[in-house]
Amino acid sequence: MAFYTINENQTLITALNRLCALYFPFQYTKLFGFKPTMLILFVLWAYRLGEVIVPLCFIDFSVNKCYAYFSPDKLSWMVTSFDYCTDVYNNTLLVAVIIFGLSTVLNIATFSKVLYFYRNKNRTDVVSKQRERKNIYLFFQTIIQDLLYVIDFSFTFYFNTLIDHRLWTFLSGTLIWQLIHALDG
Repeated sequence: MAFYTINENQTLITALNRLCALYFPFQYTKLFGFKPTMLILFVLWAYRLGEVIVPLCFIDFSVNKCYAYFSPDKLSWMVTSFDYCTDVYNNTLLVAVIIFGLSTVLNIATFSKVLYFYRNKNRTDVVSKQRERKNIYLFFQTIIQDLLYVIDFSFTFYFNTLIDHRLWTFLSGTLIWQLIHALDG
């Protein structure tokens, strides 16, 4: 679960990548070539790995009241105590919304340049119109894909706690998680 949040950060990096490709094409290879991309991904994965492994070395599970586990009864991932763990997981949804907002702003800037390109070519042929329409669909697909993480975190950290029933926990945890991955794919 700790590595899953990397995907959310990658949506922001992807939006930044697209923006750089259109607005700063001469600096693109310097900022987003193979080596810089591998370095950014390595830093993200190393940071998340360190954030998971280092605390495991120092956690006294007899004292720790907040950790995640898979509940066979609820068929979903659970935390030991939602009341106690609220402080730990409270910022997760806020961070997801902020990253979604930043990604959306970057994607709007990128889409504006693409749309400006198509509109100022002064071509009215069918192919140009089809490409413009396809780019509009792809823009909305990108926004919806970026929104999936906000929806996932909303269900995992907020809606999951509204009803204490096995079916609701399964629907708002496991099923939503699977549906989001299917939609993202």
